[in-house]
Amino acid sequence: MLRWRRRWLHFLRLFRLLLDPFSVLLHACASLFREMVGGNVHEIVQGINPDAHVVYVDSDTVAVEHTRALLGDTATVTIVEADARDIQDILTHPDVCRLLDCSRPVGVLLIALLHFVVDDDEASGLVRALRSALAPSSYIAIAHATLDDVPEDIGRQLAQLYTGTTHPTHARSREEIAAFFTGLTLVDPGMVLAPLWRPESARDLFLDEPEQSVNLVGIGCMPERPQE
Repeated sequence: MLRWRRRWLHFLRLFRLLLDPFSVLLHACASLFREMVGGNVHEIVQGINPDAHVVYVDSDTVAVEHTRALLGDTATVTIVEADARDIQDILTHPDVCRLLDCSRPVGVLLIALLHFVVDDDEASGLVRALRSALAPSSYIAIAHATLDDVPEDIGRQLAQLYTGTTHPTHARSREEIAAFFTGLTLVDPGMVLAPLWRPESARDLFLDEPEQSVNLVGIGCMPERPQE
């Protein structure tokens, strides 16, 4: 699963024709910063657009400090310590305001985040707050765990992995995950299991068994606001 979530970050290439400069707001597990398959988000994005600005967001103090040490004095990339559910606090943070201009299109990555927000109202509220704050033509990318296509016994085993931990999860149904894209226009091929999202070759991992990824992914575009 981790390998698939990391590979999915390469879908940022979609934005190269859509955002200039390319700005990304990301909530990620910064403790995996050295291990990102194919590169970290800012490395991928700045490989496409060297002038891109990238903001990582994480609530774990140790992970944040670790990432800051790795980033050093990089002027166009930063990480802020915040709870992803506090969208307004994030968007008004001085470091975020320095790097991101939310009056212009922004790309937001919610990769393997929302299933850690176990309360349905909080999860939907997080996405609604983003939709309210972002400019038209902004993009929200979501990767979310689902057990819809997994045999029941395996689904129970997967669910138990996080039971009793400090980071419980809530795998949602296809319908529940689709609701996060309400009001957005889905980019082709829509919301699909991760291996089916624009595979690069016939040898792609899990392409013949996409349900093994247990992640639905999609990118939604913010529509233009109605003229007053």
